[in-house]
Amino acid sequence: MISLSSLFFILLSFIMVVYFILVSMRKKKSHLVVDSFFVLIYIFVMLIFLFPSSITFLEKTLGIQSAINFIIYLSIFIAYFIIFILYTIIDDQRKQITALTREVALSNYKKEQSEHKKK
Repeated sequence: MISLSSLFFILLSFIMVVYFILVSMRKKKSHLVVDSFFVLIYIFVMLIFLFPSSITFLEKTLGIQSAINFIIYLSIFIAYFIIFILYTIIDDQRKQITALTREVALSNYKKEQSEHKKK
């Protein structure tokens, strides 16, 4: 029998999956890896609440002492993955800003040179 709290988290996870899918479909420039990662996380949460014995199976299979330790290890892994994804996004934006700055500076320089020649 599924408890009320489990049912709440299953429903909440389902809503989050639908939300991430709808948001990623609406975005013009979407980061497919990030969006699909969050969808998979919430599907994983739904499965854990639907089948709580799966955590016990995973902890025994991986040799982890308790389910809490498994969840903490998994959370740390997910946090580092998110940090990596955000770093790559920020690095791409930095490169775009550098290219834009160079383009604007070159455009201003050419504009000043053409105005200087006219005088």
